[in-house]
Amino acid sequence: MSEASKFHFVINVSVPAAEAVMNYFSYTSGPLKQYERYLKRHRELDYKKMRRFLNTTYKTLTEIDPEFMAFNLVNLYADLNEMAQAYDTFNAKSKLGYHSYELVFLRQQEEYVALENRMIENSETIDFIKGRKDRRSRRPTINSVQNERRNPGRALGRLSDLIEENIAIGEALRDFRQQHERTFKAIYTKVVQMIGQQLYSVVNAMAYEFDILLWHKAKSSEIIRHYFKDSYAGDVVSSKAYLTNYLKNLDKTKLTPENRELQNLLEYLNETTPVNILIYMPEAEDSDVFESALKADDNGFEIFTFTDAKHALANALKLRVSILILDLNVGIDILENFIQTFQKNMKKYKHRGKVLLVASEIDDDSINAANQLMVDSLVEREIDAIDIIDSIYTLLKIPIDEDYFNTEFEVEPTEKG
Repeated sequence: MSEASKFHFVINVSVPAAEAVMNYFSYTSGPLKQYERYLKRHRELDYKKMRRFLNTTYKTLTEIDPEFMAFNLVNLYADLNEMAQAYDTFNAKSKLGYHSYELVFLRQQEEYVALENRMIENSETIDFIKGRKDRRSRRPTINSVQNERRNPGRALGRLSDLIEENIAIGEALRDFRQQHERTFKAIYTKVVQMIGQQLYSVVNAMAYEFDILLWHKAKSSEIIRHYFKDSYAGDVVSSKAYLTNYLKNLDKTKLTPENRELQNLLEYLNETTPVNILIYMPEAEDSDVFESALKADDNGFEIFTFTDAKHALANALKLRVSILILDLNVGIDILENFIQTFQKNMKKYKHRGKVLLVASEIDDDSINAANQLMVDSLVEREIDAIDIIDSIYTLLKIPIDEDYFNTEFEVEPTEKG
């Protein structure tokens, strides 16, 4: 009786499907952990569309002024390329198709692999025994004849055992594959989609931040401003402005494939919905910082800046602005009446503006003021451009309670400011 007939080969799962998939894509965990803060960003650029343009623009601007690159811009460019490489590698490795089950799951199952190797070794032994038998039958020697006579069934018995064992192993391997394939494919599809979305979201958010920072640094370079002065009057603002100016003088009937790619890119950047934002700060220098950041976003924001309360309020009412950026230095009494007058007048239009309060620092006093004014967000004056933009998109995503339009203000606004 052969070993195969005595024992039934059972293969146990050594690595569950989800763990096997995560092991296979483990190289993505490092970049995703390192740059997970970008998953919380509200603004992205389609990196696949922007990739060539951003790289070309970065190199062009560094050729114009090698000194314009700040330390954080150089680091961000390196981080973006690192993340892009991780995304590219993932894309290549995730497109396994039919082979994903074999490479990702089965190769990590110890008992499965061990039995598969045993089957291969058996097959090699079978081939060896058959080959030796064939050689003896073609050219029998005195010793081989004597051995066969002494052990007439030994070689045939060994060959039979190995063949029978391989049949049993083959059935066990086939049963294991059939048992787990459907579960694996469902998990594989889900995990690949999840990791792919996270990687793409991170690289898109990084591309957006890089685009903003790139033009901010370019705008601060006198050499670059001088280079673009005929086209932009020294005002280098954004990728959209750059592309618009570059493409406007081209013959639309003679566009090269690269020109058409840039034209499609500009159309992508133009797919925006205008949002009216009003900035009211007593110091023009402060409002310029916020205005410059929002213009760099170039995503359909219409920005209006004022240093005078009456002009600011009149325009806020006329324009039905969606976001008010107000400086705490204006004074809490003036701000309280400003906000209440604006919100009360907007109720008739079923409109509510979000309020972003700017303070020198976030401390107990500024938090208390924000609570008293019932503003939607509080930020410090000295924040980066990307954080200004992110604060605006955070506000835009805050839902408005419909009950708000059924309430009345307790304090009647008065003429102040």
